[in-house]
Amino acid sequence: MCAVVPACGGARAYYEMTALNHQPVGEEMRTTLVGHARDCLAGAAVYEVRADRSRVRVDGELDRQPLHVLHAIHLMCDDERRGAEADLLVTTRSGGTRPVSVWREIDGVIAVEVGSAFQWPAAPAPSQLRLRYGTGALFEEAGARWDGISLLALDRALAVLSPAERALVANQPFVRARGDPAAPLAARHLSVGCDQKVRFFDRAFLGHRVQFAGTPHAPMPSATLALVHELGHALHKVPLIRASCRNAAIVSDYNRDVGAFNDLVGRHNRAANRGDRAAANTLSAAIAERQTRLEAAGRAVEASTKEVERLADSPGPVLEAYDDALAGERAPTTYGETNLAESFAESFCLFRADPAALRRVLPQVAAWFEAGGHLRAMEAK
Repeated sequence: MCAVVPACGGARAYYEMTALNHQPVGEEMRTTLVGHARDCLAGAAVYEVRADRSRVRVDGELDRQPLHVLHAIHLMCDDERRGAEADLLVTTRSGGTRPVSVWREIDGVIAVEVGSAFQWPAAPAPSQLRLRYGTGALFEEAGARWDGISLLALDRALAVLSPAERALVANQPFVRARGDPAAPLAARHLSVGCDQKVRFFDRAFLGHRVQFAGTPHAPMPSATLALVHELGHALHKVPLIRASCRNAAIVSDYNRDVGAFNDLVGRHNRAANRGDRAAANTLSAAIAERQTRLEAAGRAVEASTKEVERLADSPGPVLEAYDDALAGERAPTTYGETNLAESFAESFCLFRADPAALRRVLPQVAAWFEAGGHLRAMEAK
């Protein structure tokens, strides 16, 4: 949901993931909903947004609007929601569940876009996800389960990535876990050195019966947003993770060479102790040559380790490029205000799950993603 917050020079719209909790509605509520809509609109227009993006004004015939439209208007009538956008799953007792996107402009005008009645499709099996997207293993912890809705959310999160982005997160494991009640996280990307994984918590599903992600004509489970957000973290960390993997390989090779060098020194000492001067001299030459190579390898370890430390202690090239694209604007969501990394992850989440929303809120950032700015930054030297 987008909401209006104070900003320099007035209010601004930003995208908010918080769900608007609501209950199913029945025909007996129509009169109340129509009356409330008229009171809160106070003459402001209401538009139906068609699939072709055209708008038809309908506030002159509110009493003829479907219940799910009236209920969506009702939920947006609070003045605190001026400028807001909400993606709702509205259930009526006679018409099933429909995805409804509703916007309330700063001036009070409301626009409603409605999708068809639907049910969530069957979820793919874990083996299908691995075959389709090249994911790593799916794990379960402490009684948490990869049920249908969580598998569907993972499927949609991976589907919205570009092929290049999917290649960068290929083989990544996903862990379904309960989560810590004291740490209200829906999901979390963890990386230690070359290893990484995404943990997917119960909290991601708190609003899945009342809200959706994407558009009303192609709705996705709301939990999809948490996963795309965390995959955004995985992407901006690519330079650090690559450097960590290279460093681990360089250190491993160096330790192997040190072991071989020490073995050579031991052989030399044993030859010298038994008086085998010829063997000792041959081994001395080999030791001198190996020592020169080992010193060079040690310098490579030092340089590689410093590069990892530099990347770990800085935002990194992707976040720095994103900050340039942000051009001093605030993050697209409340949570994105936490820091630059969360701002990037929220923007990436919107870019892939609801690009129209990012274009409304941060058009210059949407253009940067569309031009592949985040991918180019990963390759910057």
